[in-house]
Amino acid sequence: MKTPIKYTLLLCISILCTVYRTDAQQQNIPTVVKIYEPPYQQFSSPPYQCSRPIMVLLELNGFDIIDYEMKNSTHALIQTGYYVPVSSSLTPILTLEDTNNTEIQISTNITLTCDAAPFPLEMKEQIIYAPLTYYQDFLYLSYKIKGVGPERAILYLKEESSFFVDTPQERRVTPGFDPSLITGTNGNTNLNYSLTDTFNRTTSFTIPTFLQDYQSPGQVKDISFYPLSNKLTLGLIPIVTMEVEGNLAIPSIKRDLEGFPFSYYQYLYPVSRLNGKTQYIAALKSKYIYNQTLTFGVFNSPLSTKTKVYSMTLQDDMTYGNESATYTMIDKTKALFTVNFKLQNLQNRTPGVYFFNSNNGTIYSERYGIGKGTELSYEFTISSLISYQDTISFGFGGRPFPTTLSIPVPNDNIPPQIIHITIERLPQGEMLFRVHAIDDLSGVSKIEVFQTGTKLSLANLVSGTPLDGIFEIRARVATIGDYVGYAICDKVNNCKYSTSLSLPFYTMDKLLPAVPDYDSADVEYTHFSFEQNNLDLSKFGLFNTVYLNSTNVNLNSVPVISIQLTKTIALFESSKYESDYIMEWDSEKKLFKKTFYVPPRLFKGTIEYFIFYKSKSISSAEMYQKFKEAAELRVLDSENPDEMPPIVSRIEFSPSSLTINSNQQQTIILIVDIEDPINGLDYGSIKIGTDYDSFIGYSFDFKPSDAINRNPFYGTYHFKFNINGNCRSQNYYIKSISLVDTSGHQSNTLGNTINPLFKLYDSTSLYLPVQCTIQLDSTPPVIKSLQLSKTIFNYNNLQRGFGIRLITQDDISGISLSHNPIVFIEADDNGFDQVEMKLDSYDSNSKTANYYATSTLAFNLGSNTGLVMSVYGIYDNHLNTNGYSAEDLRLAGLLSFINTTFVRGPVIEDANPISSLGGELYLFGKNFNGENVFAMIDYLDGKGFQTTRLFSKYTGSSLSIAGVIPKSKSFFVKLSSDDIESNEFLVIPVPAIDENVNFCFGNPVCGGPEKGYCASKIAGCVCFEPYSGISCSNQNVNSTDPDVQNKPDIDNEFDIFKYQISVVRINEMDINSKAIKSHPLSDWVFKNVSTTTRKQYQYSTEIKNNDITTPIDINIIFFDKLEQVIFANNEYFMTPNSIKYIISFGSYSFSSSLNTLQLVMATNFTLNSNETCSSVSSGNSSLTSEYFKFKVNDGYLFSRFVKLGVIDKRPQTIINEIITSNDEKESNNIFSQIGIRIPFYTKSALLDPDFSVLIDSKSAKEEENSFCGKNNDSQDIHKNRLSTGAIIGIIFGCIGLVAIVTISIVIYINRRRIMVHSIKLKKFVKKN
Repeated sequence: MKTPIKYTLLLCISILCTVYRTDAQQQNIPTVVKIYEPPYQQFSSPPYQCSRPIMVLLELNGFDIIDYEMKNSTHALIQTGYYVPVSSSLTPILTLEDTNNTEIQISTNITLTCDAAPFPLEMKEQIIYAPLTYYQDFLYLSYKIKGVGPERAILYLKEESSFFVDTPQERRVTPGFDPSLITGTNGNTNLNYSLTDTFNRTTSFTIPTFLQDYQSPGQVKDISFYPLSNKLTLGLIPIVTMEVEGNLAIPSIKRDLEGFPFSYYQYLYPVSRLNGKTQYIAALKSKYIYNQTLTFGVFNSPLSTKTKVYSMTLQDDMTYGNESATYTMIDKTKALFTVNFKLQNLQNRTPGVYFFNSNNGTIYSERYGIGKGTELSYEFTISSLISYQDTISFGFGGRPFPTTLSIPVPNDNIPPQIIHITIERLPQGEMLFRVHAIDDLSGVSKIEVFQTGTKLSLANLVSGTPLDGIFEIRARVATIGDYVGYAICDKVNNCKYSTSLSLPFYTMDKLLPAVPDYDSADVEYTHFSFEQNNLDLSKFGLFNTVYLNSTNVNLNSVPVISIQLTKTIALFESSKYESDYIMEWDSEKKLFKKTFYVPPRLFKGTIEYFIFYKSKSISSAEMYQKFKEAAELRVLDSENPDEMPPIVSRIEFSPSSLTINSNQQQTIILIVDIEDPINGLDYGSIKIGTDYDSFIGYSFDFKPSDAINRNPFYGTYHFKFNINGNCRSQNYYIKSISLVDTSGHQSNTLGNTINPLFKLYDSTSLYLPVQCTIQLDSTPPVIKSLQLSKTIFNYNNLQRGFGIRLITQDDISGISLSHNPIVFIEADDNGFDQVEMKLDSYDSNSKTANYYATSTLAFNLGSNTGLVMSVYGIYDNHLNTNGYSAEDLRLAGLLSFINTTFVRGPVIEDANPISSLGGELYLFGKNFNGENVFAMIDYLDGKGFQTTRLFSKYTGSSLSIAGVIPKSKSFFVKLSSDDIESNEFLVIPVPAIDENVNFCFGNPVCGGPEKGYCASKIAGCVCFEPYSGISCSNQNVNSTDPDVQNKPDIDNEFDIFKYQISVVRINEMDINSKAIKSHPLSDWVFKNVSTTTRKQYQYSTEIKNNDITTPIDINIIFFDKLEQVIFANNEYFMTPNSIKYIISFGSYSFSSSLNTLQLVMATNFTLNSNETCSSVSSGNSSLTSEYFKFKVNDGYLFSRFVKLGVIDKRPQTIINEIITSNDEKESNNIFSQIGIRIPFYTKSALLDPDFSVLIDSKSAKEEENSFCGKNNDSQDIHKNRLSTGAIIGIIFGCIGLVAIVTISIVIYINRRRIMVHSIKLKKFVKKN
């Protein structure tokens, strides 16, 4: 007797699975345990029927089945299928065969049906509107038909307008139209289409679209295709531009590729508008290397239709000469050897074409393998470390070579096995994957989980060995598939693949669990909104917040939103997942939320976004169907919108050609004109390559201050480099260029985006031919010595660092000092690392170059088998190159092998952010497991490390410590596992702030609509000129800038005021706030780095501690208009006539981790007046900043500090202090020294105070704690001083390896003449 059990499975539809058991099991007759019915397909031609696959889990009962998907000693999983006519049913019977070819049949007692589609067809959720999108490569607007699953009935499509949908099986609308169908000026703005089922029944649909807003396009003035010629080369991205006067238009491109039966469609999008003329542009992807025809058209403008035909110029085929292969036995007991392969005279190697052997799946850099010769023709030489493989074959770029090697070692031909897999959610949307795997000989090398695309390697081995070990990895997954499965391979590349099974039937042993909180059905959203829907971006960008909620919330399963803030880079195309916005749970609102910044001057229209949540993705267009206007981000119109990235309008080499003799040297100037007329260039980089030097060349990073005319809108740049006569004849050219404007829109010559050189595609000025008359050196350089500081790495988890010393020589032309060799270190599991050497010295007599570099061996790299070394990238001055494989090094008598073993003991690698209020600390790393594990925390309070075992979570790679109380500052943590201690890891808490306080002051708020507005309650007021102040109650007038000095001091006098600011010294303070070392700041090097829009001056010096030099740079910037600055995800506004100090300093060698640095700055404010009083007060000016006020009569020095900071790339609260003085107080003068306390850091810190001078209607004598003096008629305003103490706040932020301090001085006057100098922080980057 059989008992059916119903299971409800959510997989877009409900599927019933029935479990079967036999009361009396017959010997050797399998028993049906479970049946699963995967999605099925209905055929579209007679006879109409459905293909109905089923998957059956069998209990074998001794039956030796031969046809199965998966099998163990007791069970097997099989898959079979049946054809069922439409509108009928079938009871399937299983036919099984054993190893003796004996067939048996088993009844399933289930019914398979084939249902016809309902008629008429009806959408589950009506599409009310199809909004505009510029990105056709991603799901835009999907729909579902009631009673028709995505896998069931075949539906035929008939379109009745130029706006179209994809095939109905895809069930989605495509956001485009066919420009070749534009025939009139009154085109249909709706999407009209019909679906026909297999019984020839038709249902029509009509969807309103965005085209209704573009019925009357403006006048099309100009259409251009770049390149102007009809030739395309590989990597050249075609560009189409258009200019329209008047109304906005919708232009489209249809791209037909030779030999392809279908077309590609793409919009041009508006990028800038000046004087009523709008510029449009489209960058067509470069991956299509075919002859192609482009058809251009504008909706409702048939006269604008144009066609461009391009023919593809293909590169020369890759060629090579003889090949050879050998092997070298390393350790026969481990069956370990190197395979050595050489290929002579390799030419025309296409970028992206890689070498492989039957064991090797690693993709190396393109410099790997380049041996003797030049970049255009060289010997390819490579050695790979391999174990347990008796036959090796080779190939290059998909071409197999006939050479094979037979190795006298035991052959591993059995793939590894997975014993168990677990997946669990971690905070912040991350997941922990834990895999137990085994192998017989060579060891597990790599594992992949199909549902998430997660990959594990030996670097993730947290316990055991590659033969029997536990692998763990922490990963953030953007999308989760509906199919589960895995692949596992050993070092020999024996792989075992599980069948990709549709959820929720995983495998017979449930080895592949579903991702926790995974739901194959659609996510049911219950709330979605933005804090602001209508965005005025005409002058400044703004911060906005998105809110989201759904049913069945799991706080560890967080949504991710990707917002398209620039059209120059396609959605998700060039950004990594980590750069998208991970939402956070708001416990008060009971919603997920995320605050994000929208840059200024975007075009009128809607901003697109995409949401990833619970394995599903949804577009902004789909969100609109459910939440209507609440789901829209609408940009209001502005006078001069600009989304066009910077473009190069001219390139010239000077001289335009060169013949140079051996005893000559010539300075070459590359002249580049860059234009960005509205936003202006922010920064850029350019690289000049040559025929024989495509990897290094000459590289330049630049800003508008580097332009000859210092103009960020139309800048002319001169990039200079020298060519001496000891050279090789060749062409010089632009290898790459990348440009970014002040709103973040970028262009570059790499990737699928706008190429800044597109206007010069057909120009001949992009190349400089150079003829060298010296006799050519054709002998490559050689390695004379290669040494490592250690060649044996034992189990020690903390001693993984090493140094490499390399000596090279070239007897004829000499070593090229601009090319640093690269040392590659490779394991037998395809794991590898590379270390770029740094020039230490050069001996011109012996023509030898001495290089040195340090590195750290990655965790378990080499495991217990060892590593081989190879060296590539050695060049001489005639650009002959040389490289040494491990075998080449061995034959030259040089070091080529490193001994390694498994790492023992814990290693901390990362930690999740923890609030300054305390909570749970998540640590991540390796080897956390053990019999006796505990954590130690040093809060830097002088008490040392304190032990804790309060673990709420504990695995081999993750550990959560409960009850951590950071005390609002950094602290160290380390682990101990079985008496082996880990590294000390610095944790920087995230400051906790109260977002419920409103900092928009004044009555009326911010002075009313004529004086200012409230940017947000946390940012405070933004004042319209000429008003200023925290409530816009003061007025400003222009003033002259202070004189430029040879040191970074401000000394200015105006009216009856005088103020001074200077940077004095840096102190190292101990835990008792005692200065143990003092570093005065002097000997400044001055440089004028101004532009036409801003005056800026740079001062540089350095300090030294413990023989380590810390470079210090100070930039003083003068502003002449109201500007917005974004820092640490907060906004600040700079008033006209403002001054900014940016003080940056690199890594400092602390005497103790308990110590801090104190940056001392001096300020002096003096008022020339009789009847004087002085006072000190403080308060908050915004959520993230506070002020400190030194007042003399009705004038005062106003100091403002941001209260948050980022130390070593993590936010942290900073404490600052007024340094007390015993000087006598005076009522008309305030002198103070401010000490900015910087906690212990390893890399960088960023500071941002600002100072202001204001005139107040309320006198200082009315303030509490005021100090008043006698009448003073003296005109000497320099002798009187005031001393006091107070606590103020400051911000730190980290960019690269610098620390930045911003200081501003503002003078406000109420009801009288004013001079204004204010400042806010802006990102400043300096490369160490």
